[in-house]
Amino acid sequence: MKIKRSVYRFLLAFIMILVVASSFLFKQTIDYKWENRELILQNDSLRGVVIELSRLIDTTKTAAIPRKK
Repeated sequence: MKIKRSVYRFLLAFIMILVVASSFLFKQTIDYKWENRELILQNDSLRGVVIELSRLIDTTKTAAIPRKK
């Protein structure tokens, strides 16, 4: 019976440690996003520019290919 109690205590302690650790990591993620919000927005806008330029290059390359009649 003592073995079962110690196993249950260990499992309870392990679950509590996991909950505390995950909440700490979640808070760190939120803090990181909040502190670096400007950089994240710049990165997103740069990705948009790269996508638009890629589309423009693709359309100009497609337009430059002579078509067989």
